[in-house]
Amino acid sequence: MQRTVRKKKVSSKYEGMTREEKRELVISEGRDALYIACPLCGFNRPIGKYDTGAVKFSNMDLDVFHFLVTRCGGGLGSGFFKVPERSHILQEVKQMPEYNYLIEDMKLQVKKILGVLE
Repeated sequence: MQRTVRKKKVSSKYEGMTREEKRELVISEGRDALYIACPLCGFNRPIGKYDTGAVKFSNMDLDVFHFLVTRCGGGLGSGFFKVPERSHILQEVKQMPEYNYLIEDMKLQVKKILGVLE
């Protein structure tokens, strides 16, 4: 089975521009979107994406929140589905020696964050 690769659509407005030229044009003419970057993991998400319009760090119940998540995918186009039975809360991960490096790294980063916030 041969897979066809589609080229990215590029607006003719940006055709022939370097990446830096495109960046400058988008910044000067585009619309701002405000994101928050997590100081713990570095992932971004838009502040206004959710119904409440606010990002919260305190809305996760750590007794049920899956920190280590197993997802299963069936191949191209099938998507990925969470497998709760093979996912683990933080308290469980803390007891798994193979993930000690994650726990220690998280502790160090949380201390740094607290140092900035206090």
